Amino acid sequence: MKQTAFVLLTTVLPAIVGLSSGCSEHQPAAVAAAAPSEESVIKKGEYLVGILGCHDCHSPKRMGLKGPEIIAELQLSGYPSDRPFGKPTVEALRDGWALFNSDLTVGVGPWGATFAANITSDDSGIGTWSL
Repeated sequence: MKQTAFVLLTTVLPAIVGLSSGCSEHQPAAVAAAAPSEESVIKKGEYLVGILGCHDCHSPKRMGLKGPEIIAELQLSGYPSDRPFGKPTVEALRDGWALFNSDLTVGVGPWGATFAANITSDDSGIGTWSL
C-alpha cells in the first residue's frame, strides 16, 4: 500500500500537474481573440435576463391558473408611459405596506413609486443605446 502511494505521488501526480498547467499556455492566439457570434451574444443575453430576474419587474404579467404569467408580446416593455397611474391607498402605505399594480410593473411604498422601464431592443426602449 505504501509503495503504491509513493508511485502515485512521484510519477502520476507530477504528470497530471504538468499537463494541466501547460494546457492554457499553448492555446492559439486566434482562439483567445475570436469575437463572439451574434447568436452567442443573444443567447448570453437571454440567459442573463433569465437568471438576473429582469422579467420580475420589466415584463407585464396577467394572472394565470398558477399565478402571474408573463405576457409574451409585452416582454421587458415595462410600465406603459401613457397609462394613468392610480392612487394607492394612503392607509396601507402608512401602515408600512409595499404595493404593486396588477401587472407588477409598478411598486409603491415608503420610498414613493417605482416604475419599471422599457428595456426592449425597440427605439422606445434601449434600442438606440450603444454597447
